[in-house]
Amino acid sequence: MKGWRLVIAPVAAAAIAGALLGERGLLLYQAAKPLATLLILIGAWSALSPLSSCYRTTIAVGLAWCLLGDICLLPPWNAFLPGLGCFLMAHLAFLLAFAQGMERPAWWPAMLGCLALGAAVAVALWPDIPSTLRVPVAFYICVISLMAGQAFGRAYRSHGQGAAARAAKFAAAGAALFLLSDTLLACNRFHAPLPLASLWILGTYYAAIACIAHSVRVPTMAADARTAKA
Repeated sequence: MKGWRLVIAPVAAAAIAGALLGERGLLLYQAAKPLATLLILIGAWSALSPLSSCYRTTIAVGLAWCLLGDICLLPPWNAFLPGLGCFLMAHLAFLLAFAQGMERPAWWPAMLGCLALGAAVAVALWPDIPSTLRVPVAFYICVISLMAGQAFGRAYRSHGQGAAARAAKFAAAGAALFLLSDTLLACNRFHAPLPLASLWILGTYYAAIACIAHSVRVPTMAADARTAKA
């Protein structure tokens, strides 16, 4: 994954720079934003020793939906509802991935805590959300909250320092960053513009999907570490 980071990081930085430049950076933004997501998707799919082939496939499906969502939200289309739908499908895929291999149900304190946090964000922004978008936005918040709760529960139940536990921690970090990114995006879109909004929103977004993609490859890292110590 280290080699992929050397490629992904400058492309993601170019997307953020293009967004910050506005009209002057439009072409850069249009090219780099989906390209960074595509590279992260390729990095996840090319994992040689994934947690499981099913986990890798499900995560890759989620990242593919993220890529489609990125394209929908690009100017000149700015197709918010189709983009929202794509990211909703991504979170459903991540939710399914994080539920794989768990012997016990989700950790309900994490699930309920994330749902409560999502409800608090929805209530705070509700007056500012256009009436035509309230139902889809509320449904999206519910799904991303369930995804995050499942990721946190997986990390909680994955005790120890093994590869699976480290993978779960990366997935949980990605879920937390996704929550933060989407909360910032919602505040910027529906409430009030944030200073340097593109930096914070895209920065946390790319960090989120990179962590989720990295959770596929953690077993390879663990194997490499054992080989180095031998």
